[in-house]
Amino acid sequence: MHYDGLGVAKDFAKAFDWLSRSAQQGEPIAQSQVGLMYFVGEYVEKNDVEAAAWRTRAAEQGEVSAQYALGHMYLYGLGVSADANAALQWLTLAGEKGNGYALGTIGSMFLNGKGVRRDRVTGLAYLNLAIINGYGELRVIRDVVAQSLSKKGIKEAQTKFQELAATIVGDSRPSLPTGNVIVGSSPRPNLAR
Repeated sequence: MHYDGLGVAKDFAKAFDWLSRSAQQGEPIAQSQVGLMYFVGEYVEKNDVEAAAWRTRAAEQGEVSAQYALGHMYLYGLGVSADANAALQWLTLAGEKGNGYALGTIGSMFLNGKGVRRDRVTGLAYLNLAIINGYGELRVIRDVVAQSLSKKGIKEAQTKFQELAATIVGDSRPSLPTGNVIVGSSPRPNLAR
């Protein structure tokens, strides 16, 4: 209430006090929010180590936004030592619960070879998973990547998408996002001009 100003005036000091009390009692959403406040320096002094500690507590209890945030922190070494394996573990847990941002980050890891073997086919498949799980802003990037692949690569990405959807997000019959270059609805641009 105090954090968002719902029914009361916004008061980050009171919000932090109430959230901290709940977080210390083990409430994962409060732990995640306290971690966020430390991460951005909202009312409290910015402290990435403290943010990681609170997000870890929440993530270990299955709080999806904390799992995604902690994966991001491990990927870039924010408040923790950079560790691509730990990043991938937390991002995958969040992705399994349908967090499109986590799935998009995993796709980016594969596209750029950050902590994993560079693999545009797998990266493209993860971008499509991210899109169908709410991260629609990735359509432009997805289309650029798809346009750089051969027909064989596109077919492989379709197959990988189906496999990942079944194993990662538990959807055995997913549909590719609409307007998808992978299924051939958009022409390749003429880059020779």
